[in-house]
Amino acid sequence: MYPKSIHAVTYEGFLLKLQAFIFVFTVKQAFM
Repeated sequence: MYPKSIHAVTYEGFLLKLQAFIFVFTVKQAFM
């Protein structure tokens, strides 16, 4: 089991990567 602090940081990092992926995908769609 992981401490909540580490899990929270990992979760935030995952959300940031997800937002970045969606942003790049949206930009690619806009320029196609």
